[in-house]
Amino acid sequence: MQGLKFTVRTYQTGRIFLPEDNLLLVAVDTPKTAIREQARQLIRQALREILAPLLACPPETVALITNPGQAPQVANRPEIGVSISHEPELSLLAINFAGPLGVDLMHLPHNPEWSSEIDVLARDYLGRTISGTTPEARQRNFAEAWTQHEAIMKCMGCGLEEFNPALQERIAGYQTCKLNVKPGFIASLARLKA
Repeated sequence: MQGLKFTVRTYQTGRIFLPEDNLLLVAVDTPKTAIREQARQLIRQALREILAPLLACPPETVALITNPGQAPQVANRPEIGVSISHEPELSLLAINFAGPLGVDLMHLPHNPEWSSEIDVLARDYLGRTISGTTPEARQRNFAEAWTQHEAIMKCMGCGLEEFNPALQERIAGYQTCKLNVKPGFIASLARLKA
């Protein structure tokens, strides 16, 4: 999956990235605010519009099961995996028509003070250190590692947990790839290894 290639086309709600193996990624521009209600509505609208032809029904009748803190599920279609990630200004929707997946998105901060937290977060949650020759390089390297980790955790269907040997063993069963969705953002996609 490291070499996964996406073709991009314009879509009514956003940009769709189409790979060749049952995956669909939609990037939707959203308001530049940490309040996510409008972003959630836009992503759910995109999900319904995409699934409507598959389910042979109007978009407004696509039944989604939503629970706080969890990705929406498509009612009566457990084989369809859905994952969502929001940042101010951009949201991602990933769909796997053949099983679970996870997607995570991070806006690269332009704040040198944030760099001081990288070592603690990387040690506690990733079980490693982050290198980089400049603060910007360290932030980028951390964002790549963090989004890969978060995407795996979402694919596993569990919340964020601190690094431990048992978690490291479970993570080994997943593969990730970097996504180039918009300048200034780092994103990763994860799913089970084939």
